[in-house]
Amino acid sequence: MDGFGTIRIHKKTLERFKIFSRKAAMTYSDCLESCMDFFTFHGIGPKDRFGPRFQREQDRTRKRIDAVVAIIKNIERHQTRPTLGLLEALIEQTTRSIMDHDQGHHGEREGFPEPIQQTEWERLLSMEKELQELLDCVIEVNPRMGKPYLRLQTPISKINRLKMELKR
Repeated sequence: MDGFGTIRIHKKTLERFKIFSRKAAMTYSDCLESCMDFFTFHGIGPKDRFGPRFQREQDRTRKRIDAVVAIIKNIERHQTRPTLGLLEALIEQTTRSIMDHDQGHHGEREGFPEPIQQTEWERLLSMEKELQELLDCVIEVNPRMGKPYLRLQTPISKINRLKMELKR
């Protein structure tokens, strides 16, 4: 184990060092050791100014970021877009083959549901609209005691009309 030694420091500097050491939560020896390691590792001296050295580090970091951006753009250009094009072509080709298959059988559609007639489609759209209007009439009730529940605020005639539509 290392022994302890003494050095002479101005009182003002000693107080600043004690405050700094407390902020870093270290012993005085550890704090001084860390400071010396910092200067040695970064190759700077306590009297050196940070301007040019940090500007070089910043430029180097900026160049690295630009290189990463260039790599990502290259990946997008040479891998992602062609893959997307291949998938789109495959989907288009599959769609065309299904359409050709349907036209070749003239109504013999094995495995496919029957197409919805236009009037039925319009009826479904109107039903969807009416159901949406009905859902808009639902409000949430939060009583002081008991569980919250939903209340439907609409005339009974509207509900009866909707029931009749669903039965058809």
